[in-house]
Amino acid sequence: MPATQRINICRNGNMKDGRTIMTSAGDWQAFLKAASNKFKMKAKRAFTSGGYELTEEEWNSNAPTVSALLSDAKSTIVVSDGKDFVGFIVSATEKEPEMIGTSTENEDTDSSLHSAPVTMRVLSHKTVIEEEAVKQLEATSKLPNVMYAIGMPDLHPGKGFPIGSATASHSVFYPHLVGSDIGCGMTLTKTSIRKKNVRPVNIDRWVSRLHGLEGPWDGEEKGMTGENIMQSKEFDNQIGTIGGGNHFAELQEIESVVDRETFERLGMDEECLYLLAHSGSRSLGYAILDEHTSKYGQKGIRSGSEEARDYLEKHDYAVDWAKMNREIISLRFLSALQGSGESGLEEERDVFIPRGPLDPLGANIILDIVHNSVVKKDFIRDDGTLQPLYLHRKGAAPSDVGPVVIPGSRGAFSYLVLPSTTDVSRQFSAYSLAHGAGRKWARGKAQNTGRGHEKTATSNLTTTSFGSKVICEDVNLLFEEQPDAYKEITSIIDDLVELELISVIAILKPIITYKSEKKVGIDLCPWRKPYRNNFSLRIARNNCACSLKHRPSIMSEVADVPTPLKEEPEKPWVLLLLVAHSCFGLYFGYDTLSALQDSLSEPHAVTFISSKEDADTKYLFSMTQIAYALSVLCLVFFGGALYDFFGARRMLVMTTFINTTGMFIIANTQNFYVMMAGQFLFAAGCCYLYFVVITLMGGWFRGPRKNLKMNIAIGSLHCWLRIGSFGSYYVLPRVDKKYGLRWALYLSFFICLSSFASAIMFVIFDLIVSRRMKSGLLKNNEVTEETKSAVHDDDIKEIDMKLRNADERGGLYSTVRILKFYWNCYASLPMTYWMISFVAVGFVSSLFTFTSFGVAILKSTRQMSAEDASSTIGFLPISNGLTTALVSTAIGLIGGRTWFAVLGAFLTTGFLLIFAMTPVPPLVVLISLGVIQSLMDAVIFPCIAIVVPKENLSYAISLTIFLYNVGLFGMAQLAGNLADKHLFTWIIVSFVSMSLLAIVWKTCVPAG
Repeated sequence: MPATQRINICRNGNMKDGRTIMTSAGDWQAFLKAASNKFKMKAKRAFTSGGYELTEEEWNSNAPTVSALLSDAKSTIVVSDGKDFVGFIVSATEKEPEMIGTSTENEDTDSSLHSAPVTMRVLSHKTVIEEEAVKQLEATSKLPNVMYAIGMPDLHPGKGFPIGSATASHSVFYPHLVGSDIGCGMTLTKTSIRKKNVRPVNIDRWVSRLHGLEGPWDGEEKGMTGENIMQSKEFDNQIGTIGGGNHFAELQEIESVVDRETFERLGMDEECLYLLAHSGSRSLGYAILDEHTSKYGQKGIRSGSEEARDYLEKHDYAVDWAKMNREIISLRFLSALQGSGESGLEEERDVFIPRGPLDPLGANIILDIVHNSVVKKDFIRDDGTLQPLYLHRKGAAPSDVGPVVIPGSRGAFSYLVLPSTTDVSRQFSAYSLAHGAGRKWARGKAQNTGRGHEKTATSNLTTTSFGSKVICEDVNLLFEEQPDAYKEITSIIDDLVELELISVIAILKPIITYKSEKKVGIDLCPWRKPYRNNFSLRIARNNCACSLKHRPSIMSEVADVPTPLKEEPEKPWVLLLLVAHSCFGLYFGYDTLSALQDSLSEPHAVTFISSKEDADTKYLFSMTQIAYALSVLCLVFFGGALYDFFGARRMLVMTTFINTTGMFIIANTQNFYVMMAGQFLFAAGCCYLYFVVITLMGGWFRGPRKNLKMNIAIGSLHCWLRIGSFGSYYVLPRVDKKYGLRWALYLSFFICLSSFASAIMFVIFDLIVSRRMKSGLLKNNEVTEETKSAVHDDDIKEIDMKLRNADERGGLYSTVRILKFYWNCYASLPMTYWMISFVAVGFVSSLFTFTSFGVAILKSTRQMSAEDASSTIGFLPISNGLTTALVSTAIGLIGGRTWFAVLGAFLTTGFLLIFAMTPVPPLVVLISLGVIQSLMDAVIFPCIAIVVPKENLSYAISLTIFLYNVGLFGMAQLAGNLADKHLFTWIIVSFVSMSLLAIVWKTCVPAG
């Protein structure tokens, strides 16, 4: 039987009424009965003197909290009849608390200055306000030097002082009016996830990824928040965690836009999803308040005193810490949605590429507001002069920093609002607004309401009336925060609108709400480590730390309307270069057509079965180039849409069928226009195969050499594809001549079937790989190192959904977005490199006669046409594919990715210059260029997967093919023609080189 102990107790709301009882430490009901008899009331709840509620389970099990409390003879337990913790209330008849600190400012701190009546009001017409909350607000208004005590529509009782209030005092401020969660607020982030992606299958997958966010932020850089004033690493271990209570991170979509002009001025997009993070300074703020109250109780602090400076320094640090906490919460949340696995520098495709303090994958912060703080604010006196007051906000949003978000419960809308811009309206509400819906039920009541059959009730609370999902494994917290425990957000908004304090900009609807997990601080999935050794997130942490160090003090002035994140500076000349580069491919086909029409008398050498001497094939070569260019452009515009619709495996089979069908048509028709259609199908099929194969292969390889393995496989497959396709051009005409047309048709049909069968085998292999990885994850206690890094990869569960979550693809907007990526490639290249290239290439070009240079280019073109181009053209991709694998291996072993790419870019254009000046056998040209270009292939394609957002990967690959192949040779052709007539050869050739270098530079720098 538990031993009887002496316990100090006091009455909730009047902590001066203290008693002593004798009861058993392990018997909760006996304790409540003894307390009830002592105070002549029905005791139902108990708290520590700091407001922490003790539970029956903790009491009966003698939990560490209870044991420590009872072992301290000076500790006191606050007993309540069921109401929330109130603590000590200063009544009008009680002696006012003394002030602490000696002011050094030229201000009269005598409370007699407070002779004017206190302005106290509650901004509520429709919203019901509890009587207890009004009493707490009245008590607050009676504190010395308080001049304004304003209750918001979401006003509700707090621990001694009301939540949802703003209090302004002259020359004195009160830390307990701010509370323990200093800096608590909200951050609204615009993500790059599109609204059209909100489908049940995607939501379920996102929910499955959002785990482990409450564990310590597993970063390598500790103390990133600068000097820790509290001299303890305990609080830094909580950075990036949400905490309990009403804190959350919520993925939202735009339900409707009310004020379109302001909405667009904020840089917001109706088709994007948004993340709202609500959290504060965790234990750091509690420690700061506890340090103050342990020394001074609830005494106010005089302005300008040493004590004031000490508290405000810690206060500002906690506000900064809380802001950083929300940024990292957002970063962790969005990183989890992206499915980033444990990845190093070479596995960055599925992680965010930060471009700012947050900004992962195009995400940027729209606003960040603080609900709990004390700031110095000028109020307008009756005579028009300004009077600086200390404005305390406790659960109140600021109305003087631009738009704010007022969220409802997890089953209600949130409202993005614009505060009134007039000083009269702002001061009417003490420059503050409601910060949410406000509690309607006490937490104890909410815990015991609606449980019934707990399993069914819990299931009902994890899916809202909107169909949104709630992630909260703490059952008690789930019931405490149930939607019915909060007031109607519509009445809160209506009150503020009716008082002309706000206007609504937009309404947001919840999709996923993340609350604290059951075991806070413990990673429920320990094999998932998406934040360790992550290059991109390390960049984000460094940027965040820099932004924190340079963040102005919370006491400084803020602008009325926040400025949205600025776009990169516009550079019109860069856009002109990009447009010119994209047009060179079409010019290549047109110019070759004109050259052949004027100067070629012999039959064209591309000898297909249909290319008889009497057939009109004079323009076939040039027209096939045009068909190739157009097919790639079609891929850029429509490839993503088709991929979204069909998925990876189906798309692979279809593109193989398109490719082989094009080959069959080319080989077996004598009609020129049908042949051109076949060439178009063949070229389109080749381009589609590229990015489908690269996408699928990205899910097959794991470990630190992932991209190296992928390069080798792609290079080998590249050779196989080209040998089969271009080799058929060489073999079929010879079979026709030697054995007859029938055997040539049989052979072409066999090639088509074998290619199609190969694609089927490719799909089967992919299914086997993905199923094995999935089954490896489901085996208990058999999680291998391979599957550890694969947990967050999209192809584990649904490889067909690899790129289908990006609905911005499949239209002009997506193409413009990718073009902007290449625009930024050019813009990122230092001007020094451009100037060096112009001078160097110009010097080399000046050594040659321009007329002979142009003639040499035309002769090389004619020579390649005069010989059997159908057989020799295949050596370029074959040699390219083989050496790409070898060079990738070398780069993976010795590093130097950037310099390999730079070397490849200059060597490619240099060899083009040599081959144009001195006619060389076509076989030598093609093999040489294949080897040289492999230097760039070994770098560019892996880097695209790293740098480009994965929803735009197909566009980036196809556009790279277009710029890299068609545009490259188009520029060489243009250089030759201009050299024959103008003195601009070196400009054009240098542009060829620098265009490639610019793309490579942008892709390589982030990857090392």
